[in-house]
Amino acid sequence: GGVGLKRAKNKPKNEPVGYLKFVRPLLVGCGVGAAVCAVILMALALAMSIKDLPQSLVEPLAVFAVALGAFCGGFCSAKIVREKGLLLGICCGAVLFCVLAFFGVGGEGFGTAGLIRLAVIPLCGGVGGILGVNTRSRRK
Repeated sequence: GGVGLKRAKNKPKNEPVGYLKFVRPLLVGCGVGAAVCAVILMALALAMSIKDLPQSLVEPLAVFAVALGAFCGGFCSAKIVREKGLLLGICCGAVLFCVLAFFGVGGEGFGTAGLIRLAVIPLCGGVGGILGVNTRSRRK
C-alpha cells in the first residue's frame, strides 16, 4: 500500500482507507446537489414562464439554486461519512461552482460577481456539511 493507506487493526475489512473513504460520499453529495439544483432551476424556469420576472433576477436565482444544491450536497456527503463535514461541504460546493462556471452562468467574466459566487457556493456547502455531521439520525 501507499503512504497513509494502512488499515487499522480495529477497522472492518470492507471499509475504505485513506482518502478513498471520502470519494464516494463526495460523488453522492455532488449528485444530490446537482439534482436539487436542477429541480430548483426547473421550478424557477416554470415560475418565469408563468409570471413575467425581470431579466436581472435570472443570475441571482441561478446562484441561489446552486448554493442550495451545494448545501444539500454537503449535508448528504457529510451525513454519509459522519466526519470532516466542513471539508466535504466545501469540496462539494467547489465542484458545483465549477459546473456553474463551466456552463457559463454569469458569462460576463469572473469579476466581482464571480468572486461572490466563489465565496457563497462553497460556504453554503460547508454549512451543509457541518450540519450533516452534527445532526443525529433518528433510530427507534
